[in-house]
Amino acid sequence: MIPTGDQEEALKQIHKWFHQTTNRVFRLGGLAGTGKSSLIPLIHTYLGIESREVIYSAPTNKATLIIQNRLSRTGIIANALTIHKTFYIKQERHCDDCPLKETLKNICHGRSGYNQCGCYLDFLARASVNTNIKLIICDESSMVNREVYEDLMHSLHERVKILFIGDHGQLEAIDDDTKITKAMGKFELMKFPDFTLVEIQRQAKDSAIIQLAYKARNGFDIEIGDHGPGVRKVSITGDIDFDVTDPDLVGITYFANADPTNPNHRGRISVTDLNKIWRANLGITSPHPILGERLVCRDYIRRLGIPKGTMGVIHDIKNIDKESYYVKLVLDDGREYESTISSEQFHRNKAIWGRQHLDKWDFGYGLTCHTAQGSEFESVVIFEPSKGFANWLGRQSYSRWLYTAITRAKRNLLLVG
Repeated sequence: MIPTGDQEEALKQIHKWFHQTTNRVFRLGGLAGTGKSSLIPLIHTYLGIESREVIYSAPTNKATLIIQNRLSRTGIIANALTIHKTFYIKQERHCDDCPLKETLKNICHGRSGYNQCGCYLDFLARASVNTNIKLIICDESSMVNREVYEDLMHSLHERVKILFIGDHGQLEAIDDDTKITKAMGKFELMKFPDFTLVEIQRQAKDSAIIQLAYKARNGFDIEIGDHGPGVRKVSITGDIDFDVTDPDLVGITYFANADPTNPNHRGRISVTDLNKIWRANLGITSPHPILGERLVCRDYIRRLGIPKGTMGVIHDIKNIDKESYYVKLVLDDGREYESTISSEQFHRNKAIWGRQHLDKWDFGYGLTCHTAQGSEFESVVIFEPSKGFANWLGRQSYSRWLYTAITRAKRNLLLVG
């Protein structure tokens, strides 16, 4: 790969930061199509270090697979792992009353946190990494929240520098601790990049999806009609035609749950509504999940490093009791998942309280933009909120939401507004 002038300048700035400053962090930003991630295989060579002195990481397994493919295509032998797998270690504490044998005690955690007998499972940031490591490269960094960022900064040795790469135009990560967010404000790691790529790559310039994304990002209205091959917008009051049987199609909407008493919500579709409509059009009458259905993870499964928003398809499912199912899933990153999940979570967009011994999954046909963030899909249908709600939300916030939603699509895009 031959870097563009824009990318060449980015590499120079990264080189200067790495060798001539004491700053531990560098943020490389850029909107969709500017070639941020394509620089990753070039960075260690440009800095004059070995690939074995670099840790390649990202918040999700899907993102690490993309990094891994880029590295492999350029002949670099290195593993890309999630932040969870790389920088966190498991901590266990077994209660005196645990009825299980020592070799089986991990089961008593209920696979996810606390259980009735008081055993505990948590994950702590590692105190150190391999002493040979000089640089950490983290892609999709707009998804890194305050807790993870602070863990990295406090636990890693000062000699280790961190290069965060991400789209500064996307939605900010959601912090788990709402009290800290209220006290300190939103945490936006990529809000002010140290260098921003602005030149769109040649192969992206002709993309109708990229063109529409930039239009949304700049606050322009998107008109009804065709916008290029596989890309169009239709009115919510007109004929909405898309193939619900397409396994590569997902729906994105703003509302987790629409409030019928709010005039700005009326006539708009929530995630819960979309899942019900989608399943009905597939001919599924059972309120329970069945074989072949698509699920989405609603709460971070720390023991496995499965983040919220991970998708999977049911390959086996059994009803255990009134509050749980046993399932086998094939996840969107190719891994197999097998566990006991909450039956009460279904038809609820947000993770339910309690039931810490059960993983939280829901139907995965409709997603909020935050849930879809970090993933790309072959085909996407986006249900826009009303103009009144967009005005209430604020033009900048709405443009950011729509830009993030549009850039989830790889090939086909249908906007409904």
